[in-house]
Amino acid sequence: MTPEAVEERVKEAKIEVWKDKQVKVEQIMSKYVSQVKSLDPNGELQYRGSLAKGKKFDKKTEKHVAFDPTDFDVDAFISSDAIWKTAAENSGKVSGAILSRESGISKIRNIEKSLKKELLVVPGMRKSGKLADFEIIIRSVSDAKSLFSKPGEKQRTVQSNDDD
Repeated sequence: MTPEAVEERVKEAKIEVWKDKQVKVEQIMSKYVSQVKSLDPNGELQYRGSLAKGKKFDKKTEKHVAFDPTDFDVDAFISSDAIWKTAAENSGKVSGAILSRESGISKIRNIEKSLKKELLVVPGMRKSGKLADFEIIIRSVSDAKSLFSKPGEKQRTVQSNDDD
């Protein structure tokens, strides 16, 4: 086998591992889509970052490097004007992203708390103490669209689990 062929197989294997992590995370998160939809039928549970893109920015080398399946977090957010409006009223914020802990919306805090525990079963999921390194940010639809119009940014929308 040529060095190029070996390199191609390694690349394919890395992509397969990355996609497998996406599937595992989305299977767990999908159980909570109906709860988001109960707050806003148009609301979407999404995530961004290295798990969505397959690569991350290394601050030390100032270059993009491949997704690391042994050490990653999930940058989750809810895209919803209605939920963002409620969170803004509760938090006193007038623009931008709102952390779930600032939102005053107990259902979202409970989703976040559950996912911090449940995501620990995904090998490589970064920990914060005894829980998964995970939080939910609330964004207006226009804020989310603006963020993902930037070059290199990518998000994935979590689909509802059929068991909802």
